[in-house]
Amino acid sequence: MEVLIRILNVILFKYMEARAENRQRRRENIGQSIAFEMSERTTGRFENLLKEGFGVDISNGGIGLITDQPLKEGDVLKLLFPVNATSANIPVYTEVMWSNSIEGGFRVGLRFLA
Repeated sequence: MEVLIRILNVILFKYMEARAENRQRRRENIGQSIAFEMSERTTGRFENLLKEGFGVDISNGGIGLITDQPLKEGDVLKLLFPVNATSANIPVYTEVMWSNSIEGGFRVGLRFLA
C-alpha cells in the first residue's frame, strides 16, 4: 500500500504542476484514501457500490481524487470522510466536474454539493 501511495504521489505531483495555473481557489494537499459510493445500473436496476479513491487535494469548493473507476462529468458521488477520533464517516455529496485518464486510473475533479 505504501508503494502505491508513493507512486500516486509522483503521478499526482506532475499532474498538479500542469494544472496549477487553472486554479481559482487555494488547494491543500490531503494524500489519504477516501471511500465513496456510486450508483451503477446492473440488470435493469440501480445499485449503490462502495469504492475507494485517493484524495489528492481539497479546497472550499471541491476535491481532487484518483480512482480506478471511469467516472463521467455529471456523476454524483457520496464521499465518506473518515473522522479520526471515531469510527464514523461524514458523508459529503459531490459532482464530477471533469475526469482525465492517467496511468493506472483516472484523475477527477469533484465539486461539493450543498
